[in-house]
Amino acid sequence: MSDCRFTAPLKVAKPFYRKNHTEVMIMQASAGLLDGDEYDIALDVADGARAAVTGQSYAKLFRANGGDGARQRVRIDVGEGSSLGWFPSPVIPFAGSRFASQSDIYLHENSRFFLCDILACGRAGKGERFAFESYRSRTAVHVGEKLVFLDNTRLIPSERDPSAVGFFEGRTHIGLLYMYGCGDVALPESASVEAATSDAAAGKCVRLLADSAQALSDYARDMVAAW
Repeated sequence: MSDCRFTAPLKVAKPFYRKNHTEVMIMQASAGLLDGDEYDIALDVADGARAAVTGQSYAKLFRANGGDGARQRVRIDVGEGSSLGWFPSPVIPFAGSRFASQSDIYLHENSRFFLCDILACGRAGKGERFAFESYRSRTAVHVGEKLVFLDNTRLIPSERDPSAVGFFEGRTHIGLLYMYGCGDVALPESASVEAATSDAAAGKCVRLLADSAQALSDYARDMVAAW
């Protein structure tokens, strides 16, 4: 890793240099995202580099208390002939929370990229299923200047039940996988995860349903290992 800068509450841990890639963990030196917090994350993968960037644990979204909630902006640039796996922390929205996220990802034609994004219904064990006020997440992937994939998630439980068909479908966690430069995708067999794949304008999109973030994370890592 040639350059690293961060300010609290974000912290970047000392990287692990694996056999064929560098693994970097982004940590949160706080209990979670509070009302009014704004996170800005920028990742720049140099030409020919191979990296995986992960979160430490879970991203907890706390009650908005009448404010606009927390916001996050992510900018990722993946260089020519380089590879990046982006595994942000699974998100747990607490009761009364509000959250808005914008991710813009820029790839080269010969880049390889893997995204795993996981969202919980809330603290299900405390009876907080879909007790959050709003959750918005927009992810745009570009190859050069061309938009090749766009996911725009907008969940407002007071307007529509997120547990219904087409959303969580009775499960507690949903996952989004996006892969570019992977060729054909084979979905692993799993007793705990439901998965379906579709073609984007470039790359593959996989939608996941499960009852734990760990099940989705393990499933995604199995796919990466096979890829």
